Amino acid sequence: MGRLTIRVKYPIKSPNRLLKLFQKIIAEHKKLGANSPFNTLAWLDMDDFENKVNLAIEKREQAIKLKAESQGFMMDSKRIIGIAKGQQSTTVGTLMYYMSGMKHFLLDVHKNHEKKIQKYGFRVVIRKAKFPKKKDEPEKQKRKR
Repeated sequence: MGRLTIRVKYPIKSPNRLLKLFQKIIAEHKKLGANSPFNTLAWLDMDDFENKVNLAIEKREQAIKLKAESQGFMMDSKRIIGIAKGQQSTTVGTLMYYMSGMKHFLLDVHKNHEKKIQKYGFRVVIRKAKFPKKKDEPEKQKRKR
C-alpha cells in the first residue's frame, strides 16, 4: 500500500468563509463542552477566540455598510463636479460648467497672453500648428486625366 498524505484545507482567501469556519469550530467546542479537545491546550483561550471572531464579523459588517455609503458619496461628488456618466462641461450648474466658462473668459481677457492664465492653475501649452503636407497624387490618378 502506498504512502498516505493528508492535507487539511481552509479558505484562506475568503474572509467570510474563514469566519464561518471559525463559527463552526466554536459551535463544536461548545457542543462538546468539558470534553472538547481544545480544553487541554494551555495556549488556547477559546473565549478570546470567540470574542475576536465576533469582533471581526462586526467590523466586516460595518465595512460593507460604509463601503456602500462611501460609493454613494463618491457618486454625489462626481455629479457635483460634473464628471459623472452622461455629464459634460456643458452640464449646467456643475463645477466643470463653471470652470469651463471661467477658462473661456480668461482666454478672452488675456488674448495674445494666454500663458497668464497659468496663475489660476490651468496648464497652458502653446505650439505652432503643423500644416499637413500635400500628398502627391498617385500615378494612376494622373494617368486618368
